[in-house]
Amino acid sequence: MLDVFAYEDHRRFLADSIEEMRTTKRGFSLRWLANKCDFSSHTFLPRVLTGDRNLTSESAAKVAEALGLRGEKAKAFLCLVEASIGLTEETRTKAWGRFESLRAVHRRKRLEGKQSRYYGKWYYPVVRQLAVWAPWHGDWSKLSDMLDPPIHPEEAKEAVETLVELGLLTREVDGTFHTSSPILNVDRLPSHTKRLSREEILRRGMESLLRHPLEERSTTCLLLAMSETSYRQSVEILGEAAQRCLGLAASDPEVDRVWQVALQIFPVSRRFGAKA
Repeated sequence: MLDVFAYEDHRRFLADSIEEMRTTKRGFSLRWLANKCDFSSHTFLPRVLTGDRNLTSESAAKVAEALGLRGEKAKAFLCLVEASIGLTEETRTKAWGRFESLRAVHRRKRLEGKQSRYYGKWYYPVVRQLAVWAPWHGDWSKLSDMLDPPIHPEEAKEAVETLVELGLLTREVDGTFHTSSPILNVDRLPSHTKRLSREEILRRGMESLLRHPLEERSTTCLLLAMSETSYRQSVEILGEAAQRCLGLAASDPEVDRVWQVALQIFPVSRRFGAKA
């Protein structure tokens, strides 16, 4: 399957996908694809490819399913369609922004087990962002003072050196730093590493309630009585919110601060009817 995130034109992606299916799927034809999409005319897709006709949200979803696109890839295709044929400039701009966010998340760097040291100290992830975005110009004292709370300049230097060693920062010849991916995927890290990191994040969050004014932090607390089904749906909603935040950050060209976000949902009662 072609990578939809490598495209910026839904018609080009559709044309290339059709060509690939011609060569890999026995018996493939545009008529077969039209029937799979439940289109009444087999000439509709050829006219879409030439620009004579446009996909609607409904027909685009059918095409995505027929092409085997699922999850974020299907959403990306729908965004490409809307970014091209949206009724207003605002609609098209927002759709393109959603696509860029999805693409940024899709291309996040996957950490391997040997890179668990990234979470060895709370400030390593913060320094990784500051080293790239902040105007510290090689001054370790300035870099260390940018953390909240501040750390020692030697700690800042050690953090940068560790991040370079782990391949999470790259030092340029002019002394600046960059990272190949602003977003990291921690799926392959040991579970205890992720647990300790999350415990540290939650401790920092509690400290923030006292250290930062209300306008510099946001805390939303809900107490919900709901079923297991609603709980699962709530987890999905939180996951979608996290993905949107990641995408916004990854495509933001005007970074001026580093923020920590924590989304959590947990039980405060036993299941009704469960034994004590």
